[in-house]
Amino acid sequence: MKITFLGTGAADWDIEKRVEGEFFRRLSSALIDDDLLIDPGPHIFDFCKKNNCEELLDEVGDIIVTHSHVDHFNIETVRKLCERKSRRILCNQRTADMLVGISDNVTVVDFGQEYKAGEYTIIPLNANHSVNACGEKGLMYIVEGKNKRIFYGCDSAWIPYESWAVMKTKKFDCVVFEVTLGDVIGDSRIFEHNNIRMTELMLETVRNRNLLNESSIVCATHFSRFAHEEHDKLSARLASFGMIAAYDGLSMEF
Repeated sequence: MKITFLGTGAADWDIEKRVEGEFFRRLSSALIDDDLLIDPGPHIFDFCKKNNCEELLDEVGDIIVTHSHVDHFNIETVRKLCERKSRRILCNQRTADMLVGISDNVTVVDFGQEYKAGEYTIIPLNANHSVNACGEKGLMYIVEGKNKRIFYGCDSAWIPYESWAVMKTKKFDCVVFEVTLGDVIGDSRIFEHNNIRMTELMLETVRNRNLLNESSIVCATHFSRFAHEEHDKLSARLASFGMIAAYDGLSMEF
């Protein structure tokens, strides 16, 4: 199995202010192998164009959506994807309501249930994110397939206990945490996003419970533009406890 990060930025990365030649993050999205897309955000076609791979999304048959925030879910992106070919969308009820008239191939998913998506089994997990306060159920996902398993935990502050109860029964070949915040002190976003210290604590527990294999990889994504140091320093900071700082275009097999 392979994960390719199409975007690794939080919502404060403004593509209109991108300066050619300077380091930039698009809004968060990821591609599993060539056929499962996580979060159809507004920047995925820009990724394809800038990297001369405009056919990259042609094989995508299923799309899983974490929540309806505009940096993760873009109606025009979905419209364009579905104009090219029929694609199934797995999402929460709030997102499904927004897709009326856009796609009729939508599956509303529930916590802890298993769903088939091509060669994969998808297990939605509850997230701790601000959308929950509006009645929406923010989601994280376990993706299983080809004898591999990945956890994609974005967006969420910590891992809610009921989701941890599912996770702790499994082993993972790849774990992806959101690390929106750096070491900023006093930022109220820690109630819906992780900072570095929170992520380090969770990873310690994941390792202590033997949820990783010897060859497992652990990645971080969804970085706030204004809460982190430059990428090289961030990479060194996360590497100190065994985590890879993802960047747009990073592709890893596991």
